[in-house]
Amino acid sequence: MNTENKTSAELRRELDATNAEAEATSAKISLMATGDPSNKTVDAISREQTRIGLLYVKAQRLKHQIRAAQRAELVAEVERLTAEIERLKVENEAAIEATFQAVYPVLKYRDQAAHEWHERRAHEVRHLCKTAHGPGEIEAQLHDAKAHLEQTQKELAKMDAQQIED
Repeated sequence: MNTENKTSAELRRELDATNAEAEATSAKISLMATGDPSNKTVDAISREQTRIGLLYVKAQRLKHQIRAAQRAELVAEVERLTAEIERLKVENEAAIEATFQAVYPVLKYRDQAAHEWHERRAHEVRHLCKTAHGPGEIEAQLHDAKAHLEQTQKELAKMDAQQIED
């Protein structure tokens, strides 16, 4: 079976099946041991013990593959979130500018005051445009994506620290 391209969830299911098989084999050995101590029974028990050993090795290999798959999934999530954050930043700036361009000309020509006042007013209006409906929603998505990225990076750092300890 190819375990190289499996997700951590698929590998975990395979590990659970392997552990269940090892438990069933252990129970089978317990039942055999209560019978007669003939050579045939001793040989059968020995074969089952070898099988448990092989299942243990398989389980350890699967645990390592699960860690690797989980790490790869976290790295992919970090990359996806980083790209999404960059996209949202650009989208947010465009939405703020579009809102500003829609609102400011109306305000600018409504009151013909000094140039300095208009520059200060433009800054204030641009700041208020950040909270408009479109840019506000994008800002919320950006905030959520940054929080998710931070959590994912913490999980990745924790996983890397565990691998160093092992």
